[in-house]
Amino acid sequence: MPRVLLLTALPTPDPDETAARVAPLLRERGHGVRTACIDDLGLGAEGPCLSGGPTLRREHDLLWVLGFGRAATFLDKMQLLAAAGVPLVNGIEALLLLHGKYPPPALAPFMPETHASTRSEALVDHARRAGGRWVLKPPAGSFGRGVTIGEGRDHAFAAAARALTRGDRYALLQRHVAGEEHRVLVADGEIVGAY
Repeated sequence: MPRVLLLTALPTPDPDETAARVAPLLRERGHGVRTACIDDLGLGAEGPCLSGGPTLRREHDLLWVLGFGRAATFLDKMQLLAAAGVPLVNGIEALLLLHGKYPPPALAPFMPETHASTRSEALVDHARRAGGRWVLKPPAGSFGRGVTIGEGRDHAFAAAARALTRGDRYALLQRHVAGEEHRVLVADGEIVGAY
């Protein structure tokens, strides 16, 4: 029975998180499934592990990264995953280039107008000039943390932009589109589901 480790952003996945939806489906297909927080990755004497436990290679046949955890340690986690010696559902390149909120070229025509900058004033000026409602968000966030919806002329919107870009961090500005949010699950370059 293949053993799958779902790596999530939170120690206990939210019921609406992808891991909470994927785990039962994998179990139905006979997989052993474990969920762990990606921020618990570490390096032991024998290789990458979870919080000083056995190596990932010894305990798991497949790793599926479904959340990135703390942004400050992102590159460290990618290096640990690359060194783990366990196949990834989506490789490091896909995690680096396709998992975030920046629209990949192939999907850009289907995404709302998007801008990114470390300069809050540039984002707010664009929203003010273009008019309408906009969404400000961190590119590597999840679960709506740090998301603000408003108009460029609002003082609270400008304050949110300054907070997101503090410390030269990037923030995304996207045209607000009313309606539902859709998530598409990709594994090994192929769409495997959506909700």
